[in-house]
Amino acid sequence: MRPLITADTLGWLYILCFSRPVGNPENARAMARHYLGWAGDVRARVATHAAGRGQHLTAAAVAQGIGWEVYYRPGTPALERWLKANHKNTPLLCPHCALSRGRRPGYGFQPLAQLALPLDADELPEIAIGRMDWLEMRIMQEWRAHRIPTAAGLDDLL
Repeated sequence: MRPLITADTLGWLYILCFSRPVGNPENARAMARHYLGWAGDVRARVATHAAGRGQHLTAAAVAQGIGWEVYYRPGTPALERWLKANHKNTPLLCPHCALSRGRRPGYGFQPLAQLALPLDADELPEIAIGRMDWLEMRIMQEWRAHRIPTAAGLDDLL
């Protein structure tokens, strides 16, 4: 039986940085260079994408023979939803693209090759990302401000 995944379930946020844009070349606004997702097991999820299953965007990339680099960081599904809804600028989160634009890379995302930890939910490491930069602090402040308290968090409010 699969474990219950809630908005606060700790897992991994990952970015797929495509080697070239995916989409309709006749419409620049219909082209994508990145995919942001959440998974409990990044390697298994990326393997699903590479097999052409999963999201339509990654299936289209596989069909067109477009490769990608994978970057990851600890996170929750709620943070992934917040980044997709409010941040809308994944190139700033992608270490590869941030460097190419002359910006500070990463925002905590690291290449998947550096991921040498077991990704079972019971064995997730202590999160120690280091000092947050201004963007990451702003993301976390807004994310916490808009979170709806869970049943476990209601005890703290009463």
